[in-house]
Formats: sequence, C-alpha cells, structure tokens
Amino acid sequence: MIAALTQDCVLAAQITEGGTDAVVFDNFLHHLLTKLRTDSATKSKHIVVLLDNATIHKHSSIYATARKFKVNLLLNAQYSPWLNPVEQLFNHIKRQLRKANWRPDKEQVCGELQRIIIELNKSKKVQRLWLYSLRAWSETIRLGHFELS
Repeated sequence: MIAALTQDCVLAAQITEGGTDAVVFDNFLHHLLTKLRTDSATKSKHIVVLLDNATIHKHSSIYATARKFKVNLLLNAQYSPWLNPVEQLFNHIKRQLRKANWRPDKEQVCGELQRIIIELNKSKKVQRLWLYSLRAWSETIRLGHFELS
C-alpha cells in the first residue's frame, strides 16, 4: 500500500499486488502532485513530501518528479518508522482490519480501506497520527537518539 496524507486528511491511497518499486511509486507521486498542483486551493502552496529512507524513494525519477512539481523532499531518519505519520496510518488501518477479523479478497480490502480512510478524514483522527509522530520526534531528539546536523 502507498498512501499520502496531510496534517488533516488522507489525500490518496493505492494498493499494489506484490512489491512497490520506484516506477510504481513515481507514478503514484506524479498523479498526487498533478492533483495538488491543479487544485486552486493547493496549486501555489509550499509542499514538503516526507519519505522514509526506502531505496525506491531515493530513485532519480522521484527527485525529477519533485523538481517538476516544485516540491521539497524530506527523508525521515533511517530505521525510524515511528517518526513517519504514514506508518501510523498503516498501523491504524491494520488494527481496524484485524479488529474486524478480515481475511477478504482484494476487492473487499479496497472497499474496507476506502471506508477506513473516509472515517479517518471525517473524524479528524489523521491529526492524532501526526501528533504521535511529532511527539516521537521531540522525544527522540530530547533523549539524544538523533542529532540534527
């Protein structure tokens, strides 16, 4: 699964069969940024895309797409998924699917995923995912586990 979220809502999500490579991720990013740059509310906003340190996120095509759409890429600290809000989203989705005891097929998963994301966006729970990661960042820096350079 690939997903994008702001401090307020989940913007997009995509389920892929098998692994996600740089081509699939670049395509997702391109469609997302096209949508944001053509929307009157976001077309002139400063956009920062927070990515973990997965190899696919460091591919030259990802950087080229970012330059094309005039967005900044920010790589998360290595081996620190708790600092990435999208990882909190994935954990939330997995908990919801486990709670419902789901073992469905792909179409059912897509439908349930859509339901979970709509519920998240309506309830403003996405903000809590960000707050969790921000608190984790603060605590990691406070304890000296991460140095700002």
